[in-house]
Amino acid sequence: MKILAVDDEPLILRLLDTTLSGIGYTETTFAQSGAEALQCLDAAEEPFDCILLDIRMPEMDGIELLKQIRQVPTYRATPIMMLTALSEKSYVDDSFAHGATDYLTKPIDSTELRARLRVAEMLVAANAARRTAFGAGQQTSAAEPELFDFMDAIQVEDVPRVVGSLAMENYLLQLGRLGMFKLGAIGFQIRNAGSLYSRVGPDEFRDILTDAADCIFEGTRSVNPLISYLGSGCFVAIVPRTPRFDSEDLEDIITTYLNQYHPQECLDSEKEIRVLVGDQINGSLFGASPLKIIDQAMEVVQKRDAFVPTRVASRMMSM
Repeated sequence: MKILAVDDEPLILRLLDTTLSGIGYTETTFAQSGAEALQCLDAAEEPFDCILLDIRMPEMDGIELLKQIRQVPTYRATPIMMLTALSEKSYVDDSFAHGATDYLTKPIDSTELRARLRVAEMLVAANAARRTAFGAGQQTSAAEPELFDFMDAIQVEDVPRVVGSLAMENYLLQLGRLGMFKLGAIGFQIRNAGSLYSRVGPDEFRDILTDAADCIFEGTRSVNPLISYLGSGCFVAIVPRTPRFDSEDLEDIITTYLNQYHPQECLDSEKEIRVLVGDQINGSLFGASPLKIIDQAMEVVQKRDAFVPTRVASRMMSM
């Protein structure tokens, strides 16, 4: 796997080089600043498979660099791990909200790093397999949207605080490691999503997902949620335990926003695009899998739509 590692401390880069080599990753390029990292990305003959970023760097910090990397079409889906000494929740939240796939705190533990990089390799392989399956082996433009199956937990682009399903799981794992156990989760379901996907096709369904994600964000933005699309027309938002959202009020707000995006559909009950909202589930990550609270939130909303497959969250790691 071809890795780019960015840190302004030469000693850290030397230690990282030794650690990566020791666990079998020898194809690594190192940069000491955001500007140098961007030059490396631009000069690379083949794209990097994974990127490791420090946060606290002069001139351009790691989160700003992360944002700039995610603007490059080639690196929209590339695994990016924040490798930093900063453990405050605000840094964790900002990192994932701006496109990080994973977050690992220093000092570096080689066993933990190897485990995270193996997951990154799985994601790289899954992305490549999906491109091959839908592109019939043909090379497509990096900026061209990829086709997807209804159950695929694709990345919804260009909506604030919306992350991939793997990033959501890693975010919850990181909160658990930092002792930040208590949180809330709200499940969302596009009504009759399966039949909608069959009727409009993946390209238009992607647009509907983007609109739905944007409306979910607008309805919950007051608490800085983290939102993820789980596949099968399902979303989850991780929110603070308080204030607690009323599901009916939130559903009305989202419906109002959606009707602005799709004014004609709202006049036809057969074509109306509606997002169902489940009750907020307040839970704890203490001693539990991060998927448990997501499963609980999805089970609540899925009871309102009989056509939705169950246990969506449990499939997140299979993507």
